[in-house]
Amino acid sequence: MLKTTTAKIFVVLNKIDLLSPEDLAESVEYCTNILRNVMADAQILPVSSRWYLEGRKKESGIVSLKETLESFFKDAQHEIELKSSIIRCQKILTLKREQVALERKAVELSSLELAESIKQFQTFKDEIKETKQDFRHIINGQTKLVQEQMTKQIEDFRQEKSFKLTREIKQRFNNHGTLKEVQSYSFARIYEELESLRPIVSEEYHERTRLLLKRLSQEAEELSSHITAVGGKVLKTKVTVELPEPVFTNNNTLEYFIEKAVGLVPFNLEDAVSILPWSLSKNIIVNRISEKAIQLMDKNCGRIRADIAERLAVATRNYMELWESELDRIVRLIESAIEKGIQMQEDTLKRDEWQTDLNNREEKLNSIADKIQFLLET
Repeated sequence: MLKTTTAKIFVVLNKIDLLSPEDLAESVEYCTNILRNVMADAQILPVSSRWYLEGRKKESGIVSLKETLESFFKDAQHEIELKSSIIRCQKILTLKREQVALERKAVELSSLELAESIKQFQTFKDEIKETKQDFRHIINGQTKLVQEQMTKQIEDFRQEKSFKLTREIKQRFNNHGTLKEVQSYSFARIYEELESLRPIVSEEYHERTRLLLKRLSQEAEELSSHITAVGGKVLKTKVTVELPEPVFTNNNTLEYFIEKAVGLVPFNLEDAVSILPWSLSKNIIVNRISEKAIQLMDKNCGRIRADIAERLAVATRNYMELWESELDRIVRLIESAIEKGIQMQEDTLKRDEWQTDLNNREEKLNSIADKIQFLLET
């Protein structure tokens, strides 16, 4: 299949940060051997998203991947655009031919057959409604599962770093740090920890979202088979469900905020405790700084959780909308054919005129199909 439809194959070997140099070499060799029978000049590009997010851009392989693809697209841009246009034309042609076939079948039905098709069409619409509900449940369940997994990862991070941060603040103050120094240090440490979380959570989110959309696509494909079978029974003619392509936006900018202007120590706290012995007032201040620092860490981890939840909702909602739009298109297609059949039943004088129009449409579609085939062969 790939040999006939693809001019070039690029294989991205991800997560190489988990492999030793020896294991990486073995993996590349294995992929090369597997692909040799498919396409001898397939190019394998090892990359690490984590290294790229951590600033090790050249070592990550992402820069090399980008340069390789840019060079390929620059050289093969016109061919790629032509093939993409041909593929789109083929899809449109298939749908138009399907529309003509449904319309012809509906008009050729007898009154009794058409009445039976109308009953089956109502059943089909009920099936569509149930399918939409089933898919919503699938999306909600799968999205909730991914969100819970990501929440646990962030919560584990928050608990571990909050304990560590509290200990470091107290140690810093015990080493004769001033209030201003400790507060600046605390802000810097919170920022460092959140920045260390960014590449980890970003990569995990991207991978889980990619797998989520892949699972949803598989579920949609199974449901499509059922819809195709039921829809085909209405007019005894095949109907095609065009599965939407999962759209995944790769955005590494997780949202959080550092409220430096607010500060960690309430106004005049140092003055308020100045009448107390220093050993006691110091403990009050450091405990207060630690408490506020933990609150700030909690708030930012909560913001990251909310950001991930929002992104998941957008990704799955977009896919759901595309899927439902395709189901609605099929309903309109069959409904339009049935309406044409009813119209011809009521006005038989227009049947000849309709037949001429339909033949003209079929002739044009066949002509377009011949041109597309010519382009493919050349």
